[in-house]
Amino acid sequence: MKTDALLELRDVSRSFIVRNGLFAPKKQLQAVRGVSLKLMPGDVLALVGESGCGKTTLAKMLLDTLPPSSGQILRGGSAANARNRRERTRQLQAVFQDPYSSLNPRKTIGNIVSLPLRVHQQGNPAEIRATVDRIMNLVGLPPRFYNSYPNQLSGGQRQRVAIARALVLRPEIIICDEPTSALDVSVQSQILNLLIDLRAELGLSYLFISHDLAVVEHLASKVAVMYLGRIVESGTARTIFDNPRHPYTRALLASVLTPDPGKGVPDIQLGATFPNPLAPPSGCAFHPRCPLARPECRIEAPPNVVDETGAVECHLYKEPIL
Repeated sequence: MKTDALLELRDVSRSFIVRNGLFAPKKQLQAVRGVSLKLMPGDVLALVGESGCGKTTLAKMLLDTLPPSSGQILRGGSAANARNRRERTRQLQAVFQDPYSSLNPRKTIGNIVSLPLRVHQQGNPAEIRATVDRIMNLVGLPPRFYNSYPNQLSGGQRQRVAIARALVLRPEIIICDEPTSALDVSVQSQILNLLIDLRAELGLSYLFISHDLAVVEHLASKVAVMYLGRIVESGTARTIFDNPRHPYTRALLASVLTPDPGKGVPDIQLGATFPNPLAPPSGCAFHPRCPLARPECRIEAPPNVVDETGAVECHLYKEPIL
């Protein structure tokens, strides 16, 4: 079935077999559980949640470095495994979290940015150099950096190199896996504004993975909230920030620090620690931490309620919204 989505996940799951010690029994870890999402042309879809909720595992499946255990990943309406791998990499690239480890310290900046073009045989040496110069200028890197090495650059400049490397093949989709979390606060806004400008100039679509709701509000057009491997709420960014429905989404928004020093550290009122993914709670996985949990939350998995504002998995919405 064809779809207008650039990228679509249909009931995608991924599990791992793990053990806690050399002689311990094997256990199944369900890292991603039945996730369905769509990335439309021009979207900035933010995937948010605490560390360990499955965001990076999902990104690895989208990047073809990890196969799903079940479900389908479609790109442009076609199953990912039905298309040439090189074609897929031209369509989808990634910017990773840590610019200090994602760049080869033995290679010059020009070599790093030009490598995708050489692998895909996109032009002769003169054409490749011209393309690299153009992309470096686009992301704000001066020409003198072409023969520099990563250790000669700041963190923000290194992340610009990573962005240039991702853009050099002119992909349609960029997966940004917490691209500003390893940077100084003063540099984060520069990188975010660069991503916004590039999206407008090049017609890009982003899947933006983050745990920082303040960053997401600045950038995203749509938001999907992930908890223990499942999408518990999704909708437009404006809807999620103005009228969050799932208690977990409300807790995440309550945890955002404000610039007002008088308010101190917010109390997000999550009564228990993040559950062990090897032994997830019965019923609604969030119920041990939820201040609004009901008896049925401990027994039954919540329904997926879809309406014109988005989707939410919560027992609260069998009845009028609180």
